[in-house]
Amino acid sequence: MNAAWTGSAWDELGTVVDLTPYALEENINALTIPQVDAILYGGKSAVVSDVAGLKAMLANDNAEVSVTLSEDVALDSIVTVPEGKKLNLDLGGNSMSASGVAIYVNGGEAVISNGSVSSSANDAIAVRSGGSVTIDGADITSSRSNAISAKEATIVVNSGSVTSQEAGLLGFKDSVITINGGTLEGLDNCPVMGNGSAAGSANDGTNMNVVMNGGKLIA
Repeated sequence: MNAAWTGSAWDELGTVVDLTPYALEENINALTIPQVDAILYGGKSAVVSDVAGLKAMLANDNAEVSVTLSEDVALDSIVTVPEGKKLNLDLGGNSMSASGVAIYVNGGEAVISNGSVSSSANDAIAVRSGGSVTIDGADITSSRSNAISAKEATIVVNSGSVTSQEAGLLGFKDSVITINGGTLEGLDNCPVMGNGSAAGSANDGTNMNVVMNGGKLIA
């Protein structure tokens, strides 16, 4: 501690600092990248800038996770939402693009908002095996075939847009589609399509239940 003589007394210029609670350098250990990832992506919410972070959140032990994109993401592989997992995906005003299926909801649940998901191939989003997808203010597009397809699954469109060269939404084999708002468009076909099948085929027993409470269809 420093002190200064004022001419009549000592003026203490600071206080005694107890350093005993501080860690010693030899007690500090470096973290590996997997350990850092566990800290960053082991919780219920995270901001991610790449597909690795998004997949790490989907692989953690939480049944429901919220992920926000901090920048545009070009996918080099499919993002899968498995059974028992719910993904709240806020695109953060950014785009997620793929050359094939971008998001595959395989029995899980996904709520997608605030940005765009696009594919230059078939389905931008595919929903299967009892899974469900809710579109809340996102734009889903495919330059081929269908923007979103569902097989034994559920699609809810609250707002945003769903646009594709063929069908905006394709539902088959006991799928349920609910349209509460937004715009659905098929550029060269129809905004909502059902795929009937011959008996004995993989999609035998096809039914599609469509409920439209609002929104706009463009064929």
